[in-house]
Amino acid sequence: DGDGDGDGSVENGSSDEQTELIESVCEIGKCVNALIEACISNLMDLEDSPTFTQLISVVNESIMFAITLLGHEDDGVAECVVNSIILYIQNIRTGSLEYNEVLFDRIVPTTLQKMRFNGETEFENEEMFALFVQYRHNLKSILSNLKNINVERLTAVACAFAIECFDGSTWMDVELGVYIAFVLLEIAQTQPFQESDDEEGSLTLFGQLLECVCNLELNENFHEVLLLQYFEVVGRMGKFLLLSEEYLRSCIGSFFTDFGISSVNSKVRARACYLFSVLLREKEFRNALDSYVYEILSSILPLIQDGKKLGRDNELNLFEAVGWLLTLPALSQEERKETVDQYLQSLLDQFTQLMSDDYPACVSAREKQEIVDAMCHTLSAIERISKGFGKLVGDEHEDIRSVFMNAVEVVTPAVNIHNGQLIAALHKFVHRMIALLEVHVAPFLHTIITGFLQFSDNEDIEEISVLLVHLVKKFKGDVAPLLNTVLEEYIQQVFSATEHSIEDNELDDKATRRSLLKSFYSVIAVIVNNQLSGILLSEENVGFASDLVQAIMQGASSEDNGPREQKCCFSILRSLMKQWLNSDGECVDEVAAAIEWFPDIVRSDLVIACFTAVSHPSFKLKDAQCHQVVGEAGAVLLHIYGMYGETFLMYLQDDLLPMQGVNEELIQQFLEGIQEGFKMSKVHAKKVVAKKLKSVAHEIQQQQQQ
Repeated sequence: DGDGDGDGSVENGSSDEQTELIESVCEIGKCVNALIEACISNLMDLEDSPTFTQLISVVNESIMFAITLLGHEDDGVAECVVNSIILYIQNIRTGSLEYNEVLFDRIVPTTLQKMRFNGETEFENEEMFALFVQYRHNLKSILSNLKNINVERLTAVACAFAIECFDGSTWMDVELGVYIAFVLLEIAQTQPFQESDDEEGSLTLFGQLLECVCNLELNENFHEVLLLQYFEVVGRMGKFLLLSEEYLRSCIGSFFTDFGISSVNSKVRARACYLFSVLLREKEFRNALDSYVYEILSSILPLIQDGKKLGRDNELNLFEAVGWLLTLPALSQEERKETVDQYLQSLLDQFTQLMSDDYPACVSAREKQEIVDAMCHTLSAIERISKGFGKLVGDEHEDIRSVFMNAVEVVTPAVNIHNGQLIAALHKFVHRMIALLEVHVAPFLHTIITGFLQFSDNEDIEEISVLLVHLVKKFKGDVAPLLNTVLEEYIQQVFSATEHSIEDNELDDKATRRSLLKSFYSVIAVIVNNQLSGILLSEENVGFASDLVQAIMQGASSEDNGPREQKCCFSILRSLMKQWLNSDGECVDEVAAAIEWFPDIVRSDLVIACFTAVSHPSFKLKDAQCHQVVGEAGAVLLHIYGMYGETFLMYLQDDLLPMQGVNEELIQQFLEGIQEGFKMSKVHAKKVVAKKLKSVAHEIQQQQQQ
């Protein structure tokens, strides 16, 4: 360290001499790092060796030197030994090395001091700033590992160090104190803020540190970095703020100063808006603001009205904050409705104008994009403000529900605008309104879904699939009338998108189709699993029922599909057999006229699909997911045997399996497995049949290779 005084400083000299000296010290640091790592890696092997004690001594002496290098004024030197210090700490935790309190107390303050910004130059270059932030993150890893050894000691030492930082002479000292509070809120979140649980309990050192943050008075001399760090901490200390009305008022008030949400600095403004909305997501914290709700809402409204200055993303965070605040008990139902109206009506008026007048009149692509951006922003704003509502739009709160119903009504015609960005935003909006309004949104769904289907490409069809799954899961049988009116068009869109052939080398197109089919299978699966398969045979849909079943069988046996999609398809087919066929394999009376063709498909095509699916050359029988496919195919075969008995077995023995090249001995073993499995519980039967089917599939694969 130059003069041997242990402070890690470099002697005064020319720039070249200093650079050369630092490079030399870096090399020493790398050697120390390598020595510690090598010694520790050999500890276990040499545990019973006479040299073990000497090795421990080398590690301890080396780690002391490494801590000295960690405190070197040049960050490059310090960074050379970070990994070895972390490795040392990890081996204390595992018991390979003994805990040393003296070393512990040296590592913590040295690490914390290195987290300090050294001067304004670190902010003049974005790359330098990013490198320092990464360096800080590496140093935090030291503290994160120390937490696993003695979190109480770490918290005490770090808090004492940080509290002193608030008395520092520069904003960089204060910023370090705030940053340490940020780190401790993450890695020591289980540590108490008070000495006892009662209200009069004195603050622990951790509590005192957070109190220092609360007492900070923001001013124009605070650097952007300090302001950002301050709000990051406040946004995470909601539980502490609940300890005192003074803490709560001080920190919430700071968001609405010229150094927070109204800051001229766009970065500070953005984080303040976001973190304020995050704080309000915690119900306990939100309820503590009940007495301030009018004051806060009156502060937010002017900011939203001047949205251009605020920025759209920031405005959305404030809309979410408003939504949470409107749930507080201090507000009457009438006040809630009036406030929601006040916030949303101007947005909806603008949306209507953009959709009906401005958008059709646009000529340039830039103008159209600006309008689409504005429309998407309105949709997002309604979604965000609705987050706080839930039970507040139930039957007893019809007045508030009507506000959001009106929003859906205004927005619905936008599905006729062919713009991918807008359609994606509408999908997200519809999902949110379904969750919020539940059955009350039903009158608009037919128009919305048929609108989506007008312009659908592969990606749009996937989004429609997600929407249909959401609707069935949410409303069960109540969604049947809607499905009857949209399912035919939806399935035709899927068939149209997947009818053309794809070459083997067109990998992107293959992946796109597989993703589309996966979403399609999920729709059919959720319909069937919710006992709604009758919809597939309704007057509107029965015309394509046979093609649909064939498509699902193709999905089960196709080598282009992954094992998850194959398993899903087999599960669908097994459920359809249960719902459409009786125990003798004949159509149940309710659907007999509509699916006369189904038993024949089951006896032949479906049986063939079960073997084809698990025996094509690319099917990996040892893969865990493929094993699930084998199990599901086996369950299908077992169900078919339960319906058709000996006739089914004779078909396998005399026709299908010999044609596949399966030897007679293996055929007999498989048939015995089917018969044996039928007498067992479902779980055991599935395992037995799957094992036998796997053997048959392996044999067929062998025959194909020959």
